[in-house]
Amino acid sequence: MVDKICRRCGKDIPNASINQKYCYECKVEAEREKEAEYQKKMQKEKHKKRLRMINDKCCICGKQASGYVGGKPFCYEHFLLEKKKIHDKVGGGGVRKWKSKATKLEKQKNL
Repeated sequence: MVDKICRRCGKDIPNASINQKYCYECKVEAEREKEAEYQKKMQKEKHKKRLRMINDKCCICGKQASGYVGGKPFCYEHFLLEKKKIHDKVGGGGVRKWKSKATKLEKQKNL
């Protein structure tokens, strides 16, 4: 094992592994900062998605989009119907809430 120097405080790190960058005291702080950075980045991504959804309109009826299927924006009703189509094609198992709602919407449209 090689002695290394901590990138934060400059102390020697005894028995350091090849990839070790921080001493044990600084490691906790560095991980905390890295996690905070990641969370901040994810918040920005969520915000971008929300803004995109607010601006996008359903590609079928023009209402405000509430979801995407295959990269296309859909309102809530058409989103459920598209998901059901895909689910039926693939033959996925399990009953999902959206599938029963989509079935109800189809029945209402057929009446």
